[in-house]
Amino acid sequence: MIDDELKASIMSFLRENRGSVAGASIGLLIGIFILVFGFFRTLFLVFCIGVGLFVGNQSDRHNAHMTEIFIEWQAKFLERFR
Repeated sequence: MIDDELKASIMSFLRENRGSVAGASIGLLIGIFILVFGFFRTLFLVFCIGVGLFVGNQSDRHNAHMTEIFIEWQAKFLERFR
């Protein structure tokens, strides 16, 4: 089992360097995905995650259901072509 002092030290490091740890973790994950799935499949996956994150963020921000947001975006999109 990890010593309590070592555990506290690791937790302190993670709190102080949260952005660096998150960035390195994301970089590692994307690198592994590129090696396993290939560049374009990974790019597509990152794009899908980004779209999902954007839609979820909009849903959280407006306290609306996903269907309502989709219908609103669809109406705005179709207005551009009329």
